[in-house]
Amino acid sequence: MKHTRNTLLTIGVFALAASSATADPVYIQDLGANGNVGRGVSVTLSSGLTFADGSASRIIWAGQRTLLLDGTELDVYSAELTGLKGGEGWFESQTAQEALGETKADAIARLFGAHDGGRFNGREQTVAFQAMLWELVYDYDGTEESIDMSTGSVVFGLVKAAEFEAFKTSAMRGGSKPGVGLVSSDPLNDSFRIVPLPSTAGLAVFGLLGIAAAGRRRL
Repeated sequence: MKHTRNTLLTIGVFALAASSATADPVYIQDLGANGNVGRGVSVTLSSGLTFADGSASRIIWAGQRTLLLDGTELDVYSAELTGLKGGEGWFESQTAQEALGETKADAIARLFGAHDGGRFNGREQTVAFQAMLWELVYDYDGTEESIDMSTGSVVFGLVKAAEFEAFKTSAMRGGSKPGVGLVSSDPLNDSFRIVPLPSTAGLAVFGLLGIAAAGRRRL
């Protein structure tokens, strides 16, 4: 099968995350919600951000999805709001820190570390966790004040404030920071996916994870 690669921008985490050299391409297929909990939330964009249809306000499905990465199923969350579709393809990788910077990458890792990789049985927690990830990607600047679901470049409705605030505490002051990668199936999706990775020891053994970025990134 011919490899089709995103040549505009690639991001990700691979074995030990110690080198900026290009990793081997991986095959990614988006399996959709795949039975995981989630629901729609209202999102309003500003600061020049728009959805693919040019609008600035929409109801977006928020929740955990599943990717098939080189034959292995991974539960993931989206990190881009503007183009959430299914698809598959081949992609290359770089480090997560290069994608979002250490400040955002560390906060996202703390969030995942404090909540079992984002695994929830309740719909409201899942939705608020997704909203927090979007908030960290689009608005977080390293300060607690920048995390607010009612102000900034992304504003959320239909998200329980108490759940959101609990996740804010985790992102700011959580303890462990597991490996976290970013996946995208752009140009088929034009969207990022957040992927909790195995431990560093696991990465050393299995040589994971190739991850790609959206070519039309608006961060």
